[in-house]
Amino acid sequence: MRTLIAMLVAVILVGGTVRASALTAGELLAQCEQLEPWEVQGKDVLIRNINAGVCWGYLQAVFDLAYVAWHEADKPNEPPTRPIGACLPNGISRVQFAQMFLQKARDSPAQLHEGALFMIITLLRQNFPCPK
Repeated sequence: MRTLIAMLVAVILVGGTVRASALTAGELLAQCEQLEPWEVQGKDVLIRNINAGVCWGYLQAVFDLAYVAWHEADKPNEPPTRPIGACLPNGISRVQFAQMFLQKARDSPAQLHEGALFMIITLLRQNFPCPK
């Protein structure tokens, strides 16, 4: 891990200034639309180009984070903390998750300028609220 971090720092220093900006929902939508038509083989999805791969990787990271839950050691009887604030049931596939995002983004053109992560977290919280 330290080697990876050192390499990343070296690339940034050698490459000069790097500008980073949050991916908008519209930008992610454009990339994710390249996943269609879906070619699914078991748990694998055919990725046709780098943009579709960026979409798949982005959604994969958020999907995995949506299942993270931890208990605070000093409060063992309280419900777990979920960083995204949603409680996804088991059994949702990554393809279903991607289709949910595509539907939400297509149905919400006025929100496409917002951050992709914000749209996805809002979508998850609305569809999979945690019990109180």
